[in-house]
Amino acid sequence: MRRLRVLVVAPVLPHEDTPHAGGRYVLALERELRQHADVVLLTRNTPSTREAEPARRTLGLPYAMARRARSPVVGALRRLGALVDDHLTRRDPGAASVTFVAEVLTDPRLRDLVRTADVVDLQWDEMVRLLPVLRLLNRGARFVGTYHDVQSQRFERLAASAPDPGDRDRYARGGRTARRREARLPARLHRVLTFSDKDADLLRSARPEARVTVVRPPLDGTRGRRTQDRDDTTDRSVGFVGYLARAENEDGLRWFLDEVWPLVRAGVPDATLTVAGAGASDALGSAVAAAEGVSLEGFVPDLEAFWAGRAAAVVPLRQGAGVKFKTVESLVAGVPTVATGVGAEGVGPAEWFAAVVDDAGTMATELVRVLRDPSGARGRAAARAADVARAFSSETFSTTVREVYVEDGRESRVSAAGPP
Repeated sequence: MRRLRVLVVAPVLPHEDTPHAGGRYVLALERELRQHADVVLLTRNTPSTREAEPARRTLGLPYAMARRARSPVVGALRRLGALVDDHLTRRDPGAASVTFVAEVLTDPRLRDLVRTADVVDLQWDEMVRLLPVLRLLNRGARFVGTYHDVQSQRFERLAASAPDPGDRDRYARGGRTARRREARLPARLHRVLTFSDKDADLLRSARPEARVTVVRPPLDGTRGRRTQDRDDTTDRSVGFVGYLARAENEDGLRWFLDEVWPLVRAGVPDATLTVAGAGASDALGSAVAAAEGVSLEGFVPDLEAFWAGRAAAVVPLRQGAGVKFKTVESLVAGVPTVATGVGAEGVGPAEWFAAVVDDAGTMATELVRVLRDPSGARGRAAARAADVARAFSSETFSTTVREVYVEDGRESRVSAAGPP
């Protein structure tokens, strides 16, 4: 029997230096699947994916995107799709890309990739929305949808905190649309994947019959030169990691700089904060530069080395949904981690953290406590790190991937069973 054919459909083109956790997850999934199947990643032809192509080519991993349209008719269809995308995004911030649909339907090479796949994996809610169209091209494939977060929860939280009335209305509409979609699409997928029990429960509450499986991302790679191995009782360095182009990360960091950090510096005057992450706006860069003891490093490719020099990690998120990979990575690295409830959501028990607090004053107090006793805090974090690493281990990830994609895919191909 020929090897299984898996098509991963994603809005990004992952590579080694992908600046956001979701892209790194997709890359880990591709590498795991390639041990068992022929895998191709299908993505949109956008400025960001074209910019990522040189780095992607160094990996030698197959990918496909639409070629430049040679036919005037095809070009006109794609331009029309772009106009529709712009309109839909203003009304629904989580809208799927009509342009991408046009690219797939008008490019024979992309259509063939969909038609010949045994398993089609749709990454993010944005691509899950394309399920009805892609099923028309391949009714015999097994469709898997991976929800990196639950969009209804994300948009509802954004609507609750947005200062601008127009943004509040837009996010509220997005939340309502997402709820209707979450009540419909998961039941039409052969498997639904989420990163946490919390997100799995949210999707099951909308459609109890949906086959939802929790897949733990393989985030045990930051183990090694862990912070607790350093014997530096004078360390007062705090770290923040996040893709700063995301509104949730910028909002949380700004709140932390305005409300929490001055209180930390008042308690520990030599405390420093290093912000790591790509995508910072000019306004955010100026805010970081204006804060005492704070520096911005931009994208950091080696998180192991980054966390090895920190006395504490902070995850001050107030918005968003899904598991925050940066939270897990600091915990696995043995760094005492102080997080808000949203920052800790879906990761694990509160005992894994140095503190989980939402009040600015209490968060500052907990960080000061950690910074005044860095050796003791590191020892406590070290005791928890092994439990976190086991939960988010490469072995656990491999087992889930084999079950969901490979074993189910082979059974589906043999039985030629249609979708539910």
